[in-house]
Formats: sequence, structure tokens, C-alpha cells
Amino acid sequence: MNEIGKLARALDAKGVPSIYGRAARRGFVFSVDSMLSLMLIAVFATSIAFFSSQLSASNIPLIDMQKKAGDTLVLLDKLHTLDSMNSTAIGLAINQTAGTGLSWKLVAEYYNYSVVGSTASFTLNRTITLGGDDTNINNVAAADRAFVVRNSSTGIIDYYGRARLEVWTG
Repeated sequence: MNEIGKLARALDAKGVPSIYGRAARRGFVFSVDSMLSLMLIAVFATSIAFFSSQLSASNIPLIDMQKKAGDTLVLLDKLHTLDSMNSTAIGLAINQTAGTGLSWKLVAEYYNYSVVGSTASFTLNRTITLGGDDTNINNVAAADRAFVVRNSSTGIIDYYGRARLEVWTG
């Protein structure tokens, strides 16, 4: 290659000699790429800070109560306490599980399932309401759970159920 060709390649667009040649332009592209990634990281960190500030300390006890209500219903279902349809046993189990300082109200509904012709329907068979009165309470946490009641000897489903447990402090 002749000397003029080498000199032409070594000059940049303005006619100033460049000792880096093409590598200088590639470095600019990598710089823009890194700046964009830093801006994305900053936006992500700002959004995390914003949304984490939305969870105030006053909501934490309510969330905790909702988790306790949900866990209590899961326990009542897994231990087949709801299956017993025994108000006394259900109330004792809730008192043992929910913990001290919490008031509660449980509504458990038991439904029959029937098919007449081509129409299927659920019919309310029984409702169990236990616990305190929550009509004048402001901060009530609630959990819902669907369950089935099986016949202990045949294993056939006798009832389909729905339970709602509301808890509050006081």
C-alpha cells in the first residue's frame, strides 16, 4: 500500500490525523450504550423507591391480619374442621389459631349440587356464622376459601363450601 493511502486512512473526517482510526468511532458507540444502560438502571431504581414508599407502616398490621386469616382457613380445611360442620369445634380451632388480640367473624356456607335435566345448580343447605360483630369496625382484614365436604365412608362429595374469615384488632 502506498503512503498516500495510509495517510488518508489515518485522517478523520475533518482532516485531522487520528492515531486510533476506526476504534475511536466504535468507542463512541459503546459509550452511548453504557449511558443508556445507566439511565435504565436509574429509572428502575427510582421506580423501586417510589413503589416501596407506597407501602406505609400503617398497612403492615392489616396485611399481617389478612395472612393470619388465610392461614387459619387453610388450617381449618386441612384438618377437616370445616368438614365437621360443628360450630363449637370450628370456633375453638379459630381461637387457638388466630392468636391473642384479634377478634374474628366466620361465615361458612354449605351448598348442595344438583343436576336436573341439563341444568346444574347449587342450593344453599346450611350457613354457620360465628364470632363477633364487625359492623362498626374500620380496619377489617378478610380471607376466603372454597372447600368440599366428603362423606367419610364413601368419599363422595356431600357439600361444596365457602368460608370467609374476617379479623380485626380489639
